[in-house]
Formats: sequence, structure tokens, C-alpha cells
Amino acid sequence: MINIASDYSFLLTGFCILIGLIYSLILYWRSHISNKYFLITLFCFRSVVVSLICILLLDPIITSKFEKLEKPIIVIAQDISSSCNGFSDSLTLSKLFEDLSDNFDVFPMKFSSDVSEEFSMSKTGFLTNYTNLLDEIEIKFSGKNLSGLILSSDGIYNEGGNPLYHKLVNKIPIYTLPLGDTIVKKDLRVKDVIYNKFSYLNNQSPVIVKIQADQFKGEKIRLSLYKNDQIVFSQEKKVSFESEIINFETSVLSNQSGLIKYMVVVDCLEEEEYKENNEFEFVIDVLDNKKKILIISERVHPDIGAIKSVLEYYGNYSFDIYSLDQIDTVTKKYDLAILFYLKENQLPQNIVRDSLGCSILFFANIESISSLSSLYPNGSILDATKVSGRTVEFNTRFSKFNISENLRNYLEKLDPIYALNGRYRQSATGDVLLFDAESNNENPFIILDNILNRKIGIIYGEGIWRWRINDRSINMHANFNELFSKIFNYLLIQHNKSRVNVVYDRKMNYGEDFIIRCENYNQNYELNNDQELFFKLIDESNNELDFKMKKINSKYSLKLDKLINGKYSFNLSFKDKPSLYNGEFIVLNEKIEDIYRLPDHNLLYKLSNKSGGWFLNNKDASILSSKMISSDMHKSLVYSQFDYKKFLDNFLILTLLISLLLLEWIIRKYFGSY
Repeated sequence: MINIASDYSFLLTGFCILIGLIYSLILYWRSHISNKYFLITLFCFRSVVVSLICILLLDPIITSKFEKLEKPIIVIAQDISSSCNGFSDSLTLSKLFEDLSDNFDVFPMKFSSDVSEEFSMSKTGFLTNYTNLLDEIEIKFSGKNLSGLILSSDGIYNEGGNPLYHKLVNKIPIYTLPLGDTIVKKDLRVKDVIYNKFSYLNNQSPVIVKIQADQFKGEKIRLSLYKNDQIVFSQEKKVSFESEIINFETSVLSNQSGLIKYMVVVDCLEEEEYKENNEFEFVIDVLDNKKKILIISERVHPDIGAIKSVLEYYGNYSFDIYSLDQIDTVTKKYDLAILFYLKENQLPQNIVRDSLGCSILFFANIESISSLSSLYPNGSILDATKVSGRTVEFNTRFSKFNISENLRNYLEKLDPIYALNGRYRQSATGDVLLFDAESNNENPFIILDNILNRKIGIIYGEGIWRWRINDRSINMHANFNELFSKIFNYLLIQHNKSRVNVVYDRKMNYGEDFIIRCENYNQNYELNNDQELFFKLIDESNNELDFKMKKINSKYSLKLDKLINGKYSFNLSFKDKPSLYNGEFIVLNEKIEDIYRLPDHNLLYKLSNKSGGWFLNNKDASILSSKMISSDMHKSLVYSQFDYKKFLDNFLILTLLISLLLLEWIIRKYFGSY
């Protein structure tokens, strides 16, 4: 359907035609052209041209209405994690894609920890994350006719949240095609290793190893613990039941500082079909001394409990908690002071004057913002008000330390909390970790800074305990703990007199990228990357690889992938400084997909049942397409689409006007009217 619209009354169209007729009549009333037919033709040409020009001045618009049919959208997702290796489904999924394409818009995807398009014959993913898959589908097809998800997987996940609680499950049906054999086979595996991630020189660190033994009743199993490839503990135990969890307990002496690698190996005399899950590697970071932290608060607050839980979890911090009436008794040196919601007249002056020689993490609320003028005047707030229900947004330009992909996903979904609204003073040296999302990324929520060689962190709000409660990671509260441990570690690192700041993760799993960032400051403490920065990597066999770091925004960065497991050292250097910085990191052969191999088809069944989909065996996959096509759950949408075009933009109108004027000119020229 085509209509013509204008901001002016269509009665003016008749007036435009009248103007064209009058203009032509005046022009040709006393014309010398004797041929009556040509004269009428010229009169009509000029009338049409003038009338059209007048009508175009009314700026008319051509409105076209179309009806568009949108097919229902089906996503076919293939699990390519290594736990699905050996169970081919590519041909089945390709056949489904072909059968459904006539009636649906079908989008193939593959996933493990990441999500990408198309299917794959290779299944080598290191992790399985259903949350990333469902998030990607929800974002990509938002506002479209998404009709269902076909999921081919074994039901095992080891990263992200439980898919049963994802909001997409309540919006679309999920059809699951289970992979793998659920029959319990004879198998030994390292179920879990409990250890302290940090220890201190000459301390004993407990290690508890849980071994899952299936179908080994009456047989003996042996557990061995290796430290840097040297055996430090070995013990045998007898299995009493068909399926049993057996605990081994020991302790290790931390007699050297740095990253110390350990490996647990369990075996028996009987043969197993699968032995990849009989080993587990872990690292203990042995420190020379504990960092001392002082916590001060005027009252009990759940945020204090959340921060205390992080300090207790990692164990590499020694902390004391003082109330305001006890602060005068503090005399010893601390590395970090954490201040909770203290008013300006409550601030301990020995901390303000830095007589304790410590960094500061200050939690600010509406009652304590006056303290910022003393502690952090560069980040004070004018006309502050307390607002609830504020969400935060991660600053992609944050560079004080590395943010893992899991932590970044967690930060993007943090629960709303209380924040401060007002006119913020922005520090030129501060690095914002989280913004108040509703301030258009103008107001910081967490900011880290370095003022006169003193590190300070400010959290503008309260209620972070909600973030910890709602952290539903596989390892409970792992994301919350990682976030604040990284903040603590940054604040605890002493000022670098060499004017070089290097950021990297000291421990990573096989398959993860190693990312290192470096900041180099000149004598005026200004970022400078004029020189070429060289990176030398040295493995356990003393093999060396040389790289040149990339220059990005006055800083340096380098990413290395496909590093095999082992311990590495590295050296950063300029041409005139051959030993600018030395460090080490370790790559663990921690194949999480190998730890648990028994498929969880029950999870897939619950997923289909809750979403209104179907749980089908692989042999029934061939009938899935016909059932979906005949189902009333998947319908095409018909919607109207409008197209608006101006007359002035119409090439045919311009062509008509030029053609009529040209013909008129030729006829008049022929009769000698010009």
C-alpha cells in the first residue's frame, strides 16, 4: 500500500496546479507559434513543470507499507568441550540444520568456555560454560522471533552458573540431545584437592586429597604427592565399597619462597579405561611474610563480614579489627588500613598523616563523604545524595591489574546496591574499576589511585555483601574473592622506585592466554613508551624466546598463547637497561574437563522439562525436525514495515522535470520562439 503525506493541507495541491496553469497561460497567451497542437503541448508541459515544482515545495512524502514474514529462529548449539570428545554429533546436527532450514531460520553455534558460530568436528575445549552460551543467544536474538534451542551436550559444566536458573530457560523451549554413556565404569579420579593457595616460609601447609573410586571394591589404591617432580608423600588405602570417596591427608613444608608446583597421582594395580583424571596439579605461593591489614569501623556492618571472609579465605593476610575507641592503642605498622564509613572527625590522625606507613581502602557512604576532603580530596563529592538500586559497569580501560573473563562476566551482572549521587571531582591519576552505570560512566564506584607515593582505594557506596551472597560461581564466592583480593594486592604492593609497573597473572591453566602489561614512567612520573621494550621468556629447560612488546596508549602489552604446562621465568629490558624487571609464572596441566567424565543427563532432562522442550536420545534426533515443524509452539510472525521517501529524493521526478523542460525548449527552438 502506497500513500502520500505532507505537513501541509492537500487543498494547497489544487492551488499549486492553478499556479502552473496561470503561469503557462501568461507565458503562451500571445505566443508566435501558429501550430495549435504544439502550442497546447507546450502549455501542458510548462503547466506540469511549474505545478510539480510548487508541489515539491510542500515537501510531500511517499509512505509505503509492506507486510514481512519472519520465520521462527532456532539455535543449534554443539558442546565442543573435551569431555564430549569421542561422541560425534556433527553429522546429526548438520542433518537437523538441513531439515529445519525450510521452515525456520537456523543458526549453528559451538561452545565450551567461549561461544562461536558453525559446528566443529574437533572437541578440545578446556571448560564448559552454559551461562556464556545462553547469554550470547539472549543478546544476539533480543527482540527477534527466537523460538527454541537445540542443545547437544553431555550435561557437564565447570564454569559459570547452573543453566536451570538462567532467565532464558523460562522464555524458550530447549531441546536436549544427550551425549555420552551414563553407565558407571571402573574409574579412579582426583575429585578434589584442598590446600592453602598461600603459605609462609618454613611453615607446614595441610593438603587434603579426595579420591573418587568406582568399581574398585576390595582393591588397594596408592596416592603419591610430588613436589617439583620429587615424591614427598605416598600412602596406600583399601577401597571398601563399589563407589567411595577416600580421603588422604598430609602436610608439606614450605622451605623455599616463590611458586612451588605440586602434583597428585593416584593409581592401582588394576587397569583403567581412562587415566587422564588420575592426576592433578596445584601451586602454593610461598611468601616471606604476611601482609598486615588494619580494619576500623564505628559499627557492625555486613560489608565488614564480606571483606573479612576474603581475608580469611586466602590466608596470606594478617588482620586486626578495631573499633573507634580502641584506635588510640594502635602502634604497630600496617601495610593497609581498611576504613568503613568513618566521618571526618572519626578519622585516626595517625592514618591520615601516614605515620603508620600504610595504604588505604576507604568505604564511603552519605554520612562519611566529608572524610574524602582529608583522605582523598581529588575524589570528593559536592551535593551528594544517597540513591538505592544502582548498578555498576566495568571500565574496559582499567589497567591496574588483569581482569579474567569469568570475573568480567561477574562484574557485568552485579546486583544493585546503594551508591552516591552528586558532583564528583575527577582525579587525573585515578583509575576507575567500576562506574555507576546510571551516571553515563561519569561517577566512579570503585577507584584506585596513587597520591604522593601512597596508594588509596575508594568505594563510593555500601551493600557489597549482596555481591558476595549472589556470587553463584562453581567455587562459592570465587569471583567476589578474586575481585577484592586483586584490589588488596594492588594496594599492598609497595611503591616501585624503578618507575616500572608490571601486571600479570602468576598462575594460569593450560590453554589460557598469558597476558602481561607494563607501565614505564619517566623522571617526572609521566607515562612513556618511546623506547622498545623486550620480553625474554625462559622455560624449565632454559630454552629462550624473545618478543617485542606492543605499544598501546603510552603503555606496553603482550599476549602469548599455546604455552605448554611448566614453570617459566621472564625478563623485561630496554636496550640501555638489560634487567629492567624479572618475574615468574606457572602454567598448570589442570584439565578440568578430565576430572569428571560421567555425563549428567539428569541436568539436560530438567533443562528440557523446565523450559517446555523435549529430552531426546540420539537415536530419536532424526524425528526432532518433523516434531518441531508440526508443533504449534513455533510460528512465523507477520509484521508491517513502513518505508518513507521524500518526493525530492525521487530520481524519476527529477528526470520527468528535466525531460519536459528539454522537450519544451526543443519545440520552441524549432518554431523560432527563442
